[in-house]
Amino acid sequence: MLTRLYHPLILRGACKNSCTCRAISAERLTLLGPLHINLQSRMSSQVPTNTVSVTTTSSSSSPVVEESGRKSESNSLSRNQHNRLKCLFCRIVDGNEPKAKDNILYQDEEFVVFPDIRPAAVHHLLVVTREHIKDAKSLTSSQIELLDRMVETGKKVLSDRINSEQDPSKSLAASEGNEIISKAVYGFHWPPFHTVSHLHLHVIAPSHEIGFIGRIIFRPNSYWFVPPGWVKERLMKLKSEIQSKSTSS
Repeated sequence: MLTRLYHPLILRGACKNSCTCRAISAERLTLLGPLHINLQSRMSSQVPTNTVSVTTTSSSSSPVVEESGRKSESNSLSRNQHNRLKCLFCRIVDGNEPKAKDNILYQDEEFVVFPDIRPAAVHHLLVVTREHIKDAKSLTSSQIELLDRMVETGKKVLSDRINSEQDPSKSLAASEGNEIISKAVYGFHWPPFHTVSHLHLHVIAPSHEIGFIGRIIFRPNSYWFVPPGWVKERLMKLKSEIQSKSTSS
């Protein structure tokens, strides 16, 4: 039922699939509010809010810890077990998407950064993990540092791009550039609101250039788009639950 929110896209350039930034049909965005109100009880474990909560049931066992255990198993798939040729972002980070090679802005042993195919602002970067992790919800408590490094990589690449503008007519004063970086939008689309099931962080700046539809699609702390800080709080909560269970057992 939730898949009806998506619409097919006609893409250009290297990618044959689009990122989540254009996954939601504009004419159906008004359905998001009532949809989530009606399904909140069924999706409480995956729907983000402004505060971190732990889903509980009448079962005596901890659902969060059990869920974390399942995610740990699914998230530990090796490169051999996962067919990387079937994942668009895996092909890009592995260099198997020829037309995307020229668009790589930065890469190291953990991340690859390239521009979103349909940017919401002048600078719209995607920080993608080399390891195939399905999405932000699939992260485990052991990957908190990975999340931090992901954000720092996004900030670094954004800063380098802003500071390296060559056109004197477009050059920015240091203070203005720092303000753009500090007010940039960082976030993940929360499942099921993504079309590429490979973890990627959106970095968008300047934030004031994001258009009306973009402000809805990339609305921080919404049901469909969450900031890294919210994800980190959630992982820390999961870690605390696991530690509590280990101590009590």
